[in-house]
Amino acid sequence: MLFKTQGDFQYVRDSVESAIEGKGLKINHTNLIAGMLERTGKDLGMTKQILTNGEQFEFWQRDDLARDDGGRPHASSCGPYIISIYTVPGDATVYVAYRKPITTSNPALKRRWTISRSC
Repeated sequence: MLFKTQGDFQYVRDSVESAIEGKGLKINHTNLIAGMLERTGKDLGMTKQILTNGEQFEFWQRDDLARDDGGRPHASSCGPYIISIYTVPGDATVYVAYRKPITTSNPALKRRWTISRSC
């Protein structure tokens, strides 16, 4: 899923971070993707800058794996969630993207996706 907005990258990034944490979720890692592409792109022969700004928030929904009833050990293959926020050269748009959750007939995993879509 891809969303677009106009505005300051840092403001959009901070808003996404606050929305995740506001749902009681813990961001376990922030990937600095623009810097990574800048550093490694040259080694791969890239001559153009791909992103001017870019970060990814990686997080899990707490009850995916740890619940009072023993958790959902098979849900570990469905995570983590990652939301990307980035800008591209020559474009004032700030992009927010995430991978749409998979569909499943497993009732326990269906419940997980229903909860996560409300976040």
